[in-house]
Order: sequence, then C-alpha cells, then structure tokens
Amino acid sequence: MTAVAGPSSGDENWGGRLPLVRSGRLDEDQLALDDEVRTEVVPWARRSGFHAATAEGDLIGPFNAFVHRPDPGRLFVDWVRADQADSTLAAPLREIIILTIGVAWNSDYEIYAHTAVARQAGVAEPVIAALLNGEPSEQLSATEAAVHRFTVELVGTRSVSDDSSAA
Repeated sequence: MTAVAGPSSGDENWGGRLPLVRSGRLDEDQLALDDEVRTEVVPWARRSGFHAATAEGDLIGPFNAFVHRPDPGRLFVDWVRADQADSTLAAPLREIIILTIGVAWNSDYEIYAHTAVARQAGVAEPVIAALLNGEPSEQLSATEAAVHRFTVELVGTRSVSDDSSAA
C-alpha cells in the first residue's frame, strides 16, 4: 500500500464547502458522531490508504459534513456500514461505480478516497487510471464493463436504456 501524504488543517478545502469542524465547538450530538467517526472510520480510512482527518485531527471530506449535521450524517454512516457488510456487489464493482460517479460529479475527496479503496479491493491500476480519465478500460471484465456503462449512462442521462439494463 502506498502511503498518502496527510492533509493539513491549514488547507480548508479538505472540508469541502463547509468550514472544518473543530472538536471544541461541538454540541452533544455532534460530539457523539465525531467520536464514532474517529473510532471507526478514521482507522478504516488509514488502513485503506487515505485520510479521513487532517494531521491536526480535524475530520475532512464527507466526515466533516456529517459532524455539521449529525442526524443525517449518522444515517449515512450506518448505511455505508450496512452496504459494506451486506452488499451483493463485489467490492471491486462497488469501487468502479463510486469512481465513475465521483469523476462525473468532479468530487475530489470521493475520487481521492476511493482510488485508495479501489486499490485495496483489487481494481487494477490501468482500470483506475482509465476511470479517473472518464474512460472505459479494455481491462474491465464483461461484468465490470457493463456496470461501468450502466453507471455512465445513469449519471449522464438520469435514465438507463433497455440494453444497458439488460446487460
């Protein structure tokens, strides 16, 4: 696994469009979710090869937003947990979908984090490179190529043709 340089709190862009939440200014619900994310998500992110907090300890990316709004944030964390545990999609397929959407939506943090998670899931580097360029890869299996086409079509047109749906 390649080490990823850690972001710094001095770079406020790691919080997305929201200011970085500082632990000292949180209410009880925010503190509870902040603790949960730090206990479960931050170590998982580190093991996966990306950062969920700055070197100074501020949560970044969507985790920062979750703490700003702890009720929907907790629901999203719970959904991700359930998806990872019970999804019928293999991890590489999930990551191909996530990277395809991240690139289509220009979601810098999603691309950053899920490039590392895709590597952990066994997605080949040439496939990752093609996805990051918004292109299909000849190295995709038939199932992976169908999933990629389906996702590109859904994100691009907000609908899916019968051909893509049947694949």
